[in-house]
Amino acid sequence: MTSEASNFARPKLRTGQAAVYTGLAKSTLEKLRVHGGGCPYMRVGRVVVYDPDDLDAWLASHKRTCTSDAQPCSAVETAANRPTAQGHPRHHQHLKR
Repeated sequence: MTSEASNFARPKLRTGQAAVYTGLAKSTLEKLRVHGGGCPYMRVGRVVVYDPDDLDAWLASHKRTCTSDAQPCSAVETAANRPTAQGHPRHHQHLKR
């Protein structure tokens, strides 16, 4: 069996299984699919599956050796960093009283 054939025969992981595999929340993987920045995936009909090799490569691409290393680009904003209607980041709201 060639390596390509053995790779194809590897079981694919559904979103919940991929979440457990990566240690991320299922909703995080779903948001990354919508907004970008996530792991490559396949859609077969209504079923989304991930290849474990793709998950490993994606996780490896996010390795850092210290906190000052450049962060990977991601289109997903966290609610804490998203500006409020007044244009201020949410994490500064608690300072205004």
